[in-house]
Parts: sequence; structure tokens; C-alpha cells
Amino acid sequence: MDQINEFNKLIEFIDNNKQNNEKDNDNLLDDINHLINYSTKYEELNNLIGFDVNQFKKRLKQELINDHIKKQSYDRPYISITELLECPRRIYYERKKYDIDLKNSFYFVYLKLSAEIGNTYHKFIQENYDFTETEKTIISEHYKTKGRVDAIKNNFLYEIKPVDQKDIKDAYNIKHLYQCSIGAYILNNSYDYKIDTITLIYYIRDNFRKDPISFDYKYDEQIGKKFLENALILYNCLENNKLPEKSNNKDDCKYCLYKKYCLNKEDKNKLDNKEEILFLL
Repeated sequence: MDQINEFNKLIEFIDNNKQNNEKDNDNLLDDINHLINYSTKYEELNNLIGFDVNQFKKRLKQELINDHIKKQSYDRPYISITELLECPRRIYYERKKYDIDLKNSFYFVYLKLSAEIGNTYHKFIQENYDFTETEKTIISEHYKTKGRVDAIKNNFLYEIKPVDQKDIKDAYNIKHLYQCSIGAYILNNSYDYKIDTITLIYYIRDNFRKDPISFDYKYDEQIGKKFLENALILYNCLENNKLPEKSNNKDDCKYCLYKKYCLNKEDKNKLDNKEEILFLL
């Protein structure tokens, strides 16, 4: 009798699942039709002359180009903390003012908007929590390095970063910990602080209804010291016009504006062959 009941339950489950699948298919078709209609209306709206999107994007791109040119005019006697997290060779090319094709650069024109949103989130968190210090500028004369830390409270050093909702599970980024470790080292050794804990705070960039999330890490002095020693190497390369080693992280090369200078002949051949194979496939 029990076997018969179990069998009937199985049949009932299959029938219900079949009905649910049919409903899901109907919903999917509705979603597709809605998306098609929306896309059509979006194109129609985008063709109106009241607001020229292309003109808007051109202006945004020009502002990014102007910011790049302005940055190149600055006198920068120190290596920045964020530069220590990037490819040293790219920093060398940028600081030595190597030419780049500005017209074919800066494809993501909303970069400045993204930065403005980030600054607003930063300021909101900083002003609504009982940090003892925020936006503190720090300098290490010994390591020729300068930076700014987001917030400090007692023996905690804080870094505030964005993350999209779909990436919450992968929010933690080792570079963020490195950045704080450099700052903590400078604070402890140049300003007599006693930082022993690093807290990374992530705000949900695309959903402000979600609470921020945070991670605490024990401060490791050796991490900060290692990066600051690299700062001296980069500083000496800049002073002596000596090209530094490039990053081992291939992702750093993906959108690099100075790629054409960096790749040697052998690397270019490999890249060309790879692109050709991908194209054929």
C-alpha cells in the first residue's frame, strides 16, 4: 500500500512539474515579447531630437580626455598607494607622458558618473558612522609614497569599496586588502598609530536598499612593507629613465592604454596569432 501511495505521489509531482514548466514557458514568451516591445520603444525615444545622446556621450568622452591631459601636467613627487597596486610599467609610461591615441581611448564614457556615485556613497558612510578620522592624507618620505585612507577608528583602518548586487558573494578583492595594508604600514611607522585590524566595507552600488557588508582582517605588516619596497624600485626607475618590469597579471594588459609600447616583438606575434585563431573559430 505504501508503495502505491509513493507511486501516486510521484505521478502527481510529475504532473504538477509539467504544468509549472508550461507556465514558465508562457512567462518566458511574455518576457521576450515585452523585451522586444521595450527595445523598439527605446530606439524610438532615442531618436528624438530633444536630447542628443550621442552629443552627450561625446562631451563626456572629451571631459575624460581633458582630465587625462590635466593629470599629465601635474608635478607628482610621490608614488601613490593606488599606483603600487597597478602594473609598474604602465605607471612608468603614464608618468613619462608617452603618447596615446586619445580619440580611440576612454570607451566607457560614464566613468566620471560612476566615480561621482562612488564619492557620494563614500561621503554618506563617512558622515553617518562614528569614525574618528576620514579622508586622511598620509605620506612616507622614506618610501616616497603618498595616499589617502577612507576612515580610522581606534586601531581599525577602513576602506570603502563598491560592489554590484550580483557580485556580493565575490565582493572581497585581495587588492583592497593590499591597499589598506600599505596605508596601515605608513600610519603605524610614520604617524605612530597602532592599526592592527583592517575592515573592508562594501556598499551595494546598484541597490541602495541593501545593507553594506564588511570583512575584518588582521593587519600583516609584511604585506605593506613589501609594496612600499616596490615603490622605491618604481621611484628609482622613474628617476633614472629605466623601464620597470611589467605586471604578471594579464588582466592588467587588457585595457592598458600603453600596450603598444609594452609588447615586444615576440609578445605581439603571440597576440596576433591568438587573435587570428579566435577570429577563425
